[in-house]
Amino acid sequence: MLGLRQPVTSEMVGNALNLVYGNDSMMFYNNNAHNVDQSGASFLSGSPPFLAYPQFHQKQFLTSNHYNLGYHNQPMSNVNHLQAHALHRPWMQQSTQQPHAAVTNQSSQGMQTCMKLQQVNATSDIEDNGRKYSDDDMSEDGMSGERTNKRQKKSAQMASGINGVTLPVSTASNLPSNAVRYGETRYAFPPFIVVLDRHPQVDKIKDELCLHFADKHNIKLEFEGIKTNYRQAMIFFVKNRESFICLFDAEKWPVTLGGLNFKKTLPRRLPPQFSLVLHDVSLSKNIDELLNEMQLAYPDIDNAFRINNKEKKPTKLVRIDIRSVKTLNDLVQARFMYIDYVRYRVSEYIAPVKVLLCSKCFGIGHFKRECKQDLPVCKVCGLAFQDLELHRGNGGCSGVSKCVRCQGSHASNDGRCPSIITYRAALTKTMLPVFKSNKQMNQLNQFNQNDNDFPKLGSSSNALNVWNQTAHNDNLNSLAQKVNSMEILIVKIADMQQQISEQQVLIQEQQQMILQQQSDQQKCVTFCNSEIMKINKKLAINEINVNFHQNYIFNLMEPMFLQFVELAKALQQKNIIKDNGVWDKIKQLSDHHTNLQDQYMICNEQRSKLLKTLSNDDQMLVQ
Repeated sequence: MLGLRQPVTSEMVGNALNLVYGNDSMMFYNNNAHNVDQSGASFLSGSPPFLAYPQFHQKQFLTSNHYNLGYHNQPMSNVNHLQAHALHRPWMQQSTQQPHAAVTNQSSQGMQTCMKLQQVNATSDIEDNGRKYSDDDMSEDGMSGERTNKRQKKSAQMASGINGVTLPVSTASNLPSNAVRYGETRYAFPPFIVVLDRHPQVDKIKDELCLHFADKHNIKLEFEGIKTNYRQAMIFFVKNRESFICLFDAEKWPVTLGGLNFKKTLPRRLPPQFSLVLHDVSLSKNIDELLNEMQLAYPDIDNAFRINNKEKKPTKLVRIDIRSVKTLNDLVQARFMYIDYVRYRVSEYIAPVKVLLCSKCFGIGHFKRECKQDLPVCKVCGLAFQDLELHRGNGGCSGVSKCVRCQGSHASNDGRCPSIITYRAALTKTMLPVFKSNKQMNQLNQFNQNDNDFPKLGSSSNALNVWNQTAHNDNLNSLAQKVNSMEILIVKIADMQQQISEQQVLIQEQQQMILQQQSDQQKCVTFCNSEIMKINKKLAINEINVNFHQNYIFNLMEPMFLQFVELAKALQQKNIIKDNGVWDKIKQLSDHHTNLQDQYMICNEQRSKLLKTLSNDDQMLVQ
């Protein structure tokens, strides 16, 4: 599936050690933690390099160019295959110095021996949502197969009793073989569980699922293995990240499989293969705010949380989970990420080694089938009972958590148990000497010294190679001090840059507020000017109407009325109008006309004042 193109670096080993040890012997993720060879294989996840056994072709290994746990099932040459066995089996290191024919024979013998050892302990329990599945159900091709005899599955080394744990020392001989093999033969990705209405046809379901994703999403699914059980359940183990991230999206699944309804159980979160580590993140930085800022530039980032050290104190390392394989590769290749004008260094996340835990007695280092405990143990209260379901169902369990190993107030299967943490540290430390032998064998096979091409120097040239060791050490010490001071300055500069960026954000927010206020004021002024123009139009229309009525009254009606009054007076004087009542009415009309003229003059004066006031207001608004 994956090729080993680039070597494992010392930074990767230091990262994995710090995930286990915390701050015991080095800084977290220290690049100079260990001197590791450049062979390209790693035991940090509990796996030998490139062990391609027929029964267990899904072997874990670690590469710097893939930055996560992977699997390899490609054929290897005899020499490289022998080196891989010699790395994990000390009794095979002598064969690396023999001729090619002897190497081939011993390699095949070692392969047969290792295959037998792998076949002895090839089972484990997989538990998901209360359902348990056994690795015994899977044969060479990943399907259901015949189980081996349990009498052949007893291991020579087991963990101690229920209340104590024997921790391994830093030699591979004292490490339980089951614990090592458990880390070697695990699948890289968590499984996808599908429960159908009746017992499925594995090949048909697999082909239909692959065809659906190929037609609908243009993705080719690759499976490392498929298991079935008596509960009509199928467990899919994918081979690569592309297949996992496609199945991880619940919306991409078909409605039915093989004409059957089904219920699927997906992993709760992304595995470490989709995680990166962000370095030098200030402790004052809020993770939620950081996640929102990262998602603006990288929408595929799913989650982020700060990594704690051994003392459970927060560090400057932040783990981020990414849903896109392309985004992962781009960030690893770039090695940096820019967030809010701040550059952060990015490196691959390495998961700690897996610890084998018995599901019957919760001891460390052996499988359930090899447990010597007579009665199963409750993982909550830590007491042994014949029927755990009856113990839990009838209220027999006190519900008070108590670990069977350290007697602490937590469940016996809690991964944060001090005994598990100590065991994991010892397991990782035990696997470290492999790098030294790996480096020696690589140097032995990679270099072919030829004295003719590079002749030895004579005695006269030895004087040129004389070093003053004391002065050299002093120079190195002074250089180290300068480097440390430069690192301190770099950290201070990074903090200052972050503060400056925060100030810039505040300034930008204030500028936006000012611009918004100016925009609101401009809108208000525009609205007022529009209303004033409307009022002026109405006043102009009213003024035209007033002028019209004024001209109508003064130029037509008033002269006619005055002539009528004069005519009435003349008729009264000549006694033509003899009725005094008519004359009284004419006199009242004349008096009323006089009053109207007086009122009109008053209104005209008020109108002139109002127009003058409005004119002054218009000039002030224009100014």
